[in-house]
Amino acid sequence: MILQNIIFPKEDICNKDILYYRREQGKVFNLGELLVEKGSICSFFTYFNGFSLIKWQKYTDITDFQLHICIKGKGKIYLCHSKLQDNVPIEKVIEERAFETMPGEHSARLAFDIPKDVYGGIIFFKLQADEDIVFYSGSYRTTREIVNKVHIAVGICTYKREQYISKTLELLSGTVLYNADSPLYGNIKIYISDNGNTLDCGQISGQFITCVYNKNAGGTGGFTRCMIEALKEQESQKYTHFLFMDDDILLEPETLYRTYTLLCMCSKKYSDASVGGALLRTDFMEIQHACGECWNNGRAQSPKEGYNLSKKYFLLANEKFTKEEYNGWWYCCMPFDEKLAESLPLPVFIHRDDVEYNIRHVKKTMHLNGISVWHDTFENRRASNLEYYNTRNLFIVNAIHRPQYNWKQAQKHLFIHMIGQLCKYNYKNKELIVKAVADFCKGPGFLKEQEPVELHQDIMKMGYKLQDVSAKLDRYKKNWRHEKIKKESLYKTEKFKLCHIIFLNGWLLPAKNKLSVLPVGVFITHLFRVKRVLYYEPDTGKGFVCKRSYKELLGFLKSMYLIHRIMRKSYDKAAEEYRSRYQELTNLEFWKRYLDLAD
Repeated sequence: MILQNIIFPKEDICNKDILYYRREQGKVFNLGELLVEKGSICSFFTYFNGFSLIKWQKYTDITDFQLHICIKGKGKIYLCHSKLQDNVPIEKVIEERAFETMPGEHSARLAFDIPKDVYGGIIFFKLQADEDIVFYSGSYRTTREIVNKVHIAVGICTYKREQYISKTLELLSGTVLYNADSPLYGNIKIYISDNGNTLDCGQISGQFITCVYNKNAGGTGGFTRCMIEALKEQESQKYTHFLFMDDDILLEPETLYRTYTLLCMCSKKYSDASVGGALLRTDFMEIQHACGECWNNGRAQSPKEGYNLSKKYFLLANEKFTKEEYNGWWYCCMPFDEKLAESLPLPVFIHRDDVEYNIRHVKKTMHLNGISVWHDTFENRRASNLEYYNTRNLFIVNAIHRPQYNWKQAQKHLFIHMIGQLCKYNYKNKELIVKAVADFCKGPGFLKEQEPVELHQDIMKMGYKLQDVSAKLDRYKKNWRHEKIKKESLYKTEKFKLCHIIFLNGWLLPAKNKLSVLPVGVFITHLFRVKRVLYYEPDTGKGFVCKRSYKELLGFLKSMYLIHRIMRKSYDKAAEEYRSRYQELTNLEFWKRYLDLAD
């Protein structure tokens, strides 16, 4: 069985060569196959084409692995192994083999056995061209038969993102869904929940795609609708797994294949495990934003955040097994059966839904280099309405899964966040935070009876409205369209200086009159002595203006006192109710009523 194919860059997905192959010497050209010029050396110690031996040895019972190569020309192939030793990448040649194709011979097919005494690290190979080489294809394989039958239902929730959906479906239809040569053919079906009611569901739906219109109950409602549609067909389809997948991602079809093969071959110990996809950035496609995360009572941590996957060290560090509690629903494949009809997600609309559901259901998660998606990151996007959902849903997750997290801890956590909002002059967000606290303290009955569309409309009326501020940006920051975040500054933690602490970030000093123009995700020290600030999203040119105000400061502090009173009185009682009653919100009958679905 082919466990992993060697793949090449594609212009419409990712053309970052270093994620697929390395030019160690000379010239290499990607022409659909790889042309390695005479005198050149090409290595496949990369994110997509290195073979994660340590993961395959841990997650499966496979003991025999082979590398298969289809190639033309004259040169040498080096089978290599690399692992970290004292935190430094060490490479070792396992086997060296010369090859030469004869005139008129189209190609040579070569196979290498990976020695059974090699453990851990990454297996890869190098091509050395004595004459021009054409590398057609390659794969890592095993002689072992499939251990587990796998049938995957893919759920995609979308809201007015027709272009993304069309691209994803076009890509997967040609490579996987309707490609009879693919091992995934007949073993995967896509369910799309159209929350915006803008797609032509009749035209999209087919043998391996079901598209349905859905009430706009947020991402949670959309994914749950996909699960409900899959449950309807469970008797005939017999799905083993459900894959949560965002609608606005870039995806290598090989990611789906590797997910499938890993599930097919995993050992009994990992038969109940999920497969978590890493999240890579679209602006710097070699940078990993997340790969398994820890909830940490709401202070989420991603142990492998910021890894540069073009670097050998980070490829090997990415293989380390770390503690994690959940994987985001940008790409998360979980075990699935009819019992889930009584244990569906909570109706929290958006944000933290994946955290709660994964903590509730996922026992362990498997990761593999090459199982990932690209997605826009969020550091410079700040919709005000998320203040409500982030706050309320954080409390819900902790109420159910962290019973020791009491009102005092919740208040401390929230007040630290609110001080940050205050320092950025985001006064209007206090309304959303107060409402989030009040609604949580009403207990699960509030979630059970709420009308999600109406609630969301009310939330959208609060806080700051993003407007087109490109004209102002052109006036005050002429180069804003060309400014890009620097790769080396990604994920660096900014710190307070002594002056920020002594003068309360400038509140005790006179403000400067000049208008400051700052991206919305900026750290609060950039507001030191600032009087007015134009916040903007670099990608959209939308934003809003805030200004320092002692009157608003007083109002903000009053809101914090109000929150204190509400939480002291009602938080712990509401948390206990969520722990004892949340199942009322996760069964199929509840969700049918919630989504207005007829039996």
